[in-house]
Amino acid sequence: MDEIVGVGTPFNAVVYGSATDVTAQRYARATFLLGWDGLDGSALMYRPSADGIPYPAPWAADIGLPMAARYAVGAGWRRDFDRGTVVVDPSAAASQTFPLGGRYRDATGRCVTSVTLAPATALVMPRCP
Repeated sequence: MDEIVGVGTPFNAVVYGSATDVTAQRYARATFLLGWDGLDGSALMYRPSADGIPYPAPWAADIGLPMAARYAVGAGWRRDFDRGTVVVDPSAAASQTFPLGGRYRDATGRCVTSVTLAPATALVMPRCP
């Protein structure tokens, strides 16, 4: 993605999986947002299987435009947006804690100042008012 976006070409990705697999949906969207340049043209589509269930709220949370590049937090990654943040733990074996430096909504809708992710999980977190 970095190479494609780096030469000014939109990046488009399609991920296939179950419409009920919220963990996979969060991970796909968060990792896309880590590299997104904030410009129109790039897109991510999660193509659910034929079970007909609509996208859940965590998939569609609007966190705005990227404010800066992604950055490492321990073994994980974070990227800040003007209305939220994205955190990703790509490791296969260890949980990763992310201090957030502000209040963001976690997967349960609570406003938190830090979040711990299990291995190979991610969150797209809108900023709390």
